[in-house]
Amino acid sequence: HGGHLEEVERLREAAEQAKLELERQREASKSLAEERELKMLEEEAEQRRMANALRDEWARLEQQRRTVTLIQHSLLRASDDRAGCVEMNLDDGVVYDDEQDLDELWDLDWAGLETETRPPSATAAAASGGALPTTPPQSVAAELGAPSTSGTSG
Repeated sequence: HGGHLEEVERLREAAEQAKLELERQREASKSLAEERELKMLEEEAEQRRMANALRDEWARLEQQRRTVTLIQHSLLRASDDRAGCVEMNLDDGVVYDDEQDLDELWDLDWAGLETETRPPSATAAAASGGALPTTPPQSVAAELGAPSTSGTSG
């Protein structure tokens, strides 16, 4: 019977050891589960922060888009207000000594002047009643005593 009692005692100790080992494993498993849960909560919080940051950035970009659109509309509106206006420089840099020469130059019938000195587009425009060139032919400028822009007198 003594050997039997020792066997029962050894089995009891083995069961106690198994129970303690099982308890340690349970604690380790519980600890791992808590760590995983904590990690998931931290990741979720980080995702929320990222989502908030993205939402804020989206709002900022949307505000910039609205601002650019307002500026664009303002510029378009400003350009539409001047749509009928064309700014032209009428002074070609030529200085006339005599006021009468200048008056004669403007009183010329441009359509009756040498058509070969005008570019084909100007000749076509004159034939259709359109706009004529803004500078007189070289021969007319030379007749009035204006300096020649081509370097030759005609």
